[in-house]
Amino acid sequence: MTLVQPNYDVPNELETDLFRLRPLRASDALVHYDALMTSISHLQDAYFRTPNWPARDLSFLANHVHVAWHDKERDLRKSFAYAVTSTDGSGYLGNVYVDPCDKSGIDATVTVWVRESELTTGLDAALYHDVRAWIATDWPFQTVAYPEREHTLDEWNQLPTKADPFVPPDAVIPEVFDADRFRLEALSITHTVRDYESVMSSVDHLRDCYWNALGWPSDDLGFLQDFIDLSWHTNERALRKSYAFAVLTVDSSVQTGCLYIDPCSNPRIDATVTMWVRESELATGLDAALYRDVRAWVATDWPFATVAYPEREYTFDEWSAILDRR
Repeated sequence: MTLVQPNYDVPNELETDLFRLRPLRASDALVHYDALMTSISHLQDAYFRTPNWPARDLSFLANHVHVAWHDKERDLRKSFAYAVTSTDGSGYLGNVYVDPCDKSGIDATVTVWVRESELTTGLDAALYHDVRAWIATDWPFQTVAYPEREHTLDEWNQLPTKADPFVPPDAVIPEVFDADRFRLEALSITHTVRDYESVMSSVDHLRDCYWNALGWPSDDLGFLQDFIDLSWHTNERALRKSYAFAVLTVDSSVQTGCLYIDPCSNPRIDATVTMWVRESELATGLDAALYRDVRAWVATDWPFATVAYPEREYTFDEWSAILDRR
């Protein structure tokens, strides 16, 4: 589900006398990493909802995945991250995050931080003040929370939540699954080369069969965009929000498709499972074997009571009606 309605024009920037906000993009990974790693102690103290963030051993690659996830989230309209820069754009000073909230009665949370070197300049107070006014006037939310500014950790944790998490906190989520015809591995950036080749070998076929993402893949899908997409899937798994798997040959040398396990916007359905195989595998029987074996695997190894397979069990119109039926 999206954080804002499709017809809402999301603000791209905010300019004041002290700073500028612009969308955080994957290309910001290096300057973002520098801001984090020069402010570790300060951020670990200030940003209480993610304990020990950022880790002292955070790698540039892990940070790149995280920033790319934010980039993809904006494109999906699920959450919105902004870089805080100097007014001329040359200095990277912090971040602002506008996210959905899992607490009852709160539409969104807004998180604001500045790098440690800016704590004595007054930027933190100005940023918080101006962002609050911007959110109140330019964003479509009725109720907004600023957790680290308005609540202690205990107060925040005691607020009632809207719904159960996608998977129980104690559920052990599979990383791999081996079958006679294929192997599943948790999809990550390590699959980018194989994934990109698989996707671009099957563009027309995927547009026809995979209506869970209409118009995907585009003719001009680039390798960097595929890296961003896989970074998003990598971080979604880490956050336990959704799970994607590469479908590989049994020796893992070639990617033959993908599998996605996602929450459903209809509360009567615990999860949706979608999958595809590359065009060259359509005549080999892999698609039928994948569907059969994945159904059995999800039924036995995953913590869901009700699971839907949209492109397998329903027409597009039937599935759209189910999503509209809340």
